[in-house]
Amino acid sequence: DFLHVFMWANDFVKVWMPIRVGQQVAVLSPFGNANSGIILPSVYNKSCKEPSGANNTDVIVEIGSVRIDCDGNTINVTAPTNVNVNCAIATVTATNTVITSETTNNGNVTINGNLILNG
Repeated sequence: DFLHVFMWANDFVKVWMPIRVGQQVAVLSPFGNANSGIILPSVYNKSCKEPSGANNTDVIVEIGSVRIDCDGNTINVTAPTNVNVNCAIATVTATNTVITSETTNNGNVTINGNLILNG
């Protein structure tokens, strides 16, 4: 048979973090019967350390080489390659938006408001 692996899940949020061969885990065996046990994945150890900068207040998620951290006020996403957002409508509402990049727009551009060009 197989043991069930504990994951966070309810009708609102589902988190899938597959365990891998060689990963350290904790196994809970009710009544000493390993056949009815459950695996708790991702135990921090020497070869699997907590994310750098981890503390008691920030939330840090590392998925492969992508890092998402939140200090309660700011969410930062760091990715070494591409970040793709696919949706029907994307809306950004902010007091001030700064884009630092070479930018390509494929499609029409509508500007509601003043256009100020510098440079």
